[in-house]
Amino acid sequence: MLGDDEADTRYYAFYALVEEIPAVTRERVTAAVNGCVDDPDEQIREWATRLRSGELWEA
Repeated sequence: MLGDDEADTRYYAFYALVEEIPAVTRERVTAAVNGCVDDPDEQIREWATRLRSGELWEA
């Protein structure tokens, strides 16, 4: 779903992966984040960039 043509679908898939699915490993989330930093949608790119920088990770 992260590769869907619709930005809304990618955003909600990304959100679910990062925020809603507790069993997802940090490594899987990191891989998704790295894949989203070049997303065509500005909102997804910004969020992924902030996550990648460590700005939004919980301690």
